[in-house]
Amino acid sequence: FATEPEIVVAPTLERVRVVGSLAALAQGEGTVIGDGLTSGLDTLEEEWRRDGEGPAAVVLLSDGRDTGSEEAPDLAAARAQSLGVPVHTVVLGQFGEGEGGADEELMERIAETTGGSPYTAATADELDGVYDTIRTQISTELGVSDFGAVFVALAGVMAIGATVILLMLVRE
Repeated sequence: FATEPEIVVAPTLERVRVVGSLAALAQGEGTVIGDGLTSGLDTLEEEWRRDGEGPAAVVLLSDGRDTGSEEAPDLAAARAQSLGVPVHTVVLGQFGEGEGGADEELMERIAETTGGSPYTAATADELDGVYDTIRTQISTELGVSDFGAVFVALAGVMAIGATVILLMLVRE
């Protein structure tokens, strides 16, 4: 929430860095949804030029009311779509029309245009639930997996093998 976007952490899978940076982030006035999304996409493209293209997704948290972006939110969404980057939108706080109410249609349009999903969260508990859902969805979309699952599968195979050997020894 600010009149100008600021990238505080480059795209990363290092959750601890992101959480730490968000905790230290100062809240400003206004919301420039289009400019924020454009800034994120610029950073992503820089990363792709440096390290090669890879899977990506954006989670756009907002109060849902653009307060004067230089880049229209719909144009930023079209750019994300052309890059193949889904944008999952999360409207925080007050919903509905009127003073201070979120433009839920805009946020839904951004998500739908890019292949992302729209969410709303009025409370911290609801936001936690949204994060859990998005984390699962992004892990599937980006092919991010739990490396520990490989070890669990190996342990299962070894357990079956040990059982077979044990049964063969008992028969003798």
